[in-house]
Amino acid sequence: NVLPENIPRLRAVDLTQSGAAITGITNDFSFDHIFSQQMINDKISEGDIVFGFSGSGNSGNVLQAFNTAKNFNAHTETYTGIAARVIQHEYDHIEGILFTDKLSSLKKRLIKGKLNNISKGKVDVDYRMKFPNLKKGR
Repeated sequence: NVLPENIPRLRAVDLTQSGAAITGITNDFSFDHIFSQQMINDKISEGDIVFGFSGSGNSGNVLQAFNTAKNFNAHTETYTGIAARVIQHEYDHIEGILFTDKLSSLKKRLIKGKLNNISKGKVDVDYRMKFPNLKKGR
């Protein structure tokens, strides 16, 4: 779908996606500057909106990013704790990322049996579920 020309486009930048940028900035500056330096490089402007998602909101790199945003008179919105997790989880759905994609190989091995049982319908739930590996007629 193409938007009509009279509708303004919004530019969005995800500061967590470029491993090369994060490594370079960490080497040249410090880990505390991985987001703020990208904002400067990507030409943050007055009136831009900066969203932050953090478990605690106390990480040096997050605090530095919001100081940079405020120095450029950008609007800031921060989500921490469970709200940040929920938003990240929903964003992952949009990107096609499952929670199991983020697990270590050890955790994947530990839950493999449970996930296999769920896919075969060997689970008791109070809501409707589809079971991809359930044999027909069961």
